Amino acid sequence: MFAPKVTFSDEHINGRLLLADPAIRDGCFDRAVVYMFEHEKENGSQGLILNKRTHYSVGDLIKSKQFRPLAGLPVFTGGPVASDQLHFAGFRYDQHTNKLSCEFHLNVDQANALATQKNHVVRAFVGHSAWQPGQLQDEIEQHAWFCADATAKETLETESHLLWSKLMQNIS
Repeated sequence: MFAPKVTFSDEHINGRLLLADPAIRDGCFDRAVVYMFEHEKENGSQGLILNKRTHYSVGDLIKSKQFRPLAGLPVFTGGPVASDQLHFAGFRYDQHTNKLSCEFHLNVDQANALATQKNHVVRAFVGHSAWQPGQLQDEIEQHAWFCADATAKETLETESHLLWSKLMQNIS
């Protein structure tokens, strides 16, 4: 198993990517790239799988008039939690630092507004990923996950099926 040295720090998980160890063969997390939007010692951790695109778009799932501007958005599998719910997330990248931030649980009006703003990308997800307090730390210490910086160009512009491999090449 490939196991570069990983240092774990609570304050350095938010806004970063977790890359699944190649040995993980769980269907949902097999070669997964997870953007971590929340990590708190007391409440646990939450994130979105960025590289598991489904064969659906928002318009395939919801026909309501207010969702029409988002109808062409591809839908991603965000994780195994609440997988019967459609969520919108807004990713904003800073052009100067190339860092990525995320607003999760956007309502349709917020998603529509962000979709037209410069330096923002809106994505649709069914489900999300979550860990109980201490669970993610244990998994990282067991080398189930590798941490990487979430840069906008690689994270949002790389085709989803190529993202894990591309990011793993940068870890060595």
